[in-house]
Amino acid sequence: MRDGPQSESEREVLGEKEKADCVMATDPDADRFGTAFPGKDGKFVLVSGNQMGALLCEYVLLSRKELGKLPSDPACIRSIVTSPFTDYICKKYGVKQHECLTGFKWIAAVEDEFEKTKTGTYVFGLEESYGYKIEKEVMDKDGVSAAAMCAEMTLYWASKGKSILEHLDDMYKEYGFFEDRAISQYFPGSAGKEVMAGIMAKLRKDGLKTLGGKKVMEIKDIQESVSYNPENPSSKTPIKLPKSNVLQFILEGGTVVSARPSGTEPKIKFYINARTEVGGNKSDECLAATKKDSAAVCDAITADIKKILENA
Repeated sequence: MRDGPQSESEREVLGEKEKADCVMATDPDADRFGTAFPGKDGKFVLVSGNQMGALLCEYVLLSRKELGKLPSDPACIRSIVTSPFTDYICKKYGVKQHECLTGFKWIAAVEDEFEKTKTGTYVFGLEESYGYKIEKEVMDKDGVSAAAMCAEMTLYWASKGKSILEHLDDMYKEYGFFEDRAISQYFPGSAGKEVMAGIMAKLRKDGLKTLGGKKVMEIKDIQESVSYNPENPSSKTPIKLPKSNVLQFILEGGTVVSARPSGTEPKIKFYINARTEVGGNKSDECLAATKKDSAAVCDAITADIKKILENA
C-alpha cells in the first residue's frame, strides 16, 4: 500500500486539489530538496535548485536581520557552478559570499575554516543540484531543514500578500533576471577522455573573446589557480581555490559560463548562469521582455558551445 501519491503528476494534481501553497519533496536519503509552487493559473511550476537557493538565502538573511540575529561577520558559501544570484543578495545585506568547488564536502570545509580562523560566521550554503545547508549542526546538505525553512518562508510571503513565484519576480526586478542552463556531451569509449582533455586544452590555450555575442571580461582557470582578462592574458591574478579541471568565462553583465569534465561519467558539462538587468520601470512588462532577451542570449551561448563540441 502506498502512503501517498508517487509520481510528479500525482503530486501536482493533489496540490491543485488541496490548493496547496507549495509542494515539497526530497530524494530517498533526504539530502536534496525540490519544490513546486502554484502559478496564477493554479498549475504548479517547478522551481530550480538555483532559484530555491536564492529564495532561501534571501529569506535567511532577511529574517535574521528583522529578528536582530544576523551576526556581525555573516558569510554564505556556494559552489563555483552555482548561479551568482546569491552574490547580489549577499551584497545587499553586507554578507561575504564565498565560492568553493562542487560538492558539499567543500562547503563544509570552508565553514570549518571559518571556525578555525574566526574569519566569518556561517549563515547559509548551497549548490545548484538542489542542495542546501541551513544550520551548522549538519555538515552536509539537508533536505529536512530546507523543507522546514521553505514552509516558513512560504508562510512569511503569504502574510505579505505574495506567492513565492510573485516574490521571485520581485527579486528579479531588484537583482536582475537569472536564467540557468546546462549542456552535456558524452564522449564514450577509450578515446573519450582524450577528446575531453583536448577540448579543455584548446579552451585554455586559445581562450574565448566572446560567447553568444557577449564580450568575455574575465577567464578563471581553476586548474591553474589564476584569473585574467583574455585581452591581456599575461597579467594574471591568483585564485585561492583547490585545483580542479574547471574553466569559467565571466561575460559582460555578469553572466558566467563554466566548463567542467565530469569526474564520474564520460561527459563534459557546460553551465550557463545568465544574468540580464531588468530595464525600464521594472514593471511586469519589462520583466517579461527581459526574460525574452535572456532566452535569446542563452540560445546564442548554447549555439557557440555546441560549435565547440562539434569541432572537438
